[in-house]
Amino acid sequence: MKTLGERIRFIRGEESQAEFAEHVGIAKGSIGGYENDRNSPSADVILKICLSYDISAEWLLKGEGPMHLSATSASSVCKENQEKPSQDYSNIEKKLNILEEERRELTVENRKLYREKEVLYKEKEELFREIGELREKVARLEERKNRLAVATDQPKEASGAA
Repeated sequence: MKTLGERIRFIRGEESQAEFAEHVGIAKGSIGGYENDRNSPSADVILKICLSYDISAEWLLKGEGPMHLSATSASSVCKENQEKPSQDYSNIEKKLNILEEERRELTVENRKLYREKEVLYKEKEELFREIGELREKVARLEERKNRLAVATDQPKEASGAA
């Protein structure tokens, strides 16, 4: 699974989008956008998904590491020790924010590369157009050379153009 949306869809499994949204505590309409990678969930939504399904935030965001949290993870600590959930949420949220910032940076870099690619395609098209014009010019010059040779009754010389 390469995208965040694919991983969210995988977590949802056989649940309907409505059931999943209710289980996580988010709006049903958001799920389709997340799963199709049209929209990105906020850090809060990522955190809710991770805690609701005992999923590693790193796996959910980047597809790296184990999918499920270990027994000593922040999720299970939150569930077992209700006095410390805000601290655990805070730590997880910090990690999510760091991962989300990395994702944003990669998105910006991807957009920059896409624009550079478009510029290179335009330059390539311009070069092909120029090559076509030069080939036409060479053909006209060859034709002119051949007419001059015929006019002066000189034998045609082999040209270097193909």
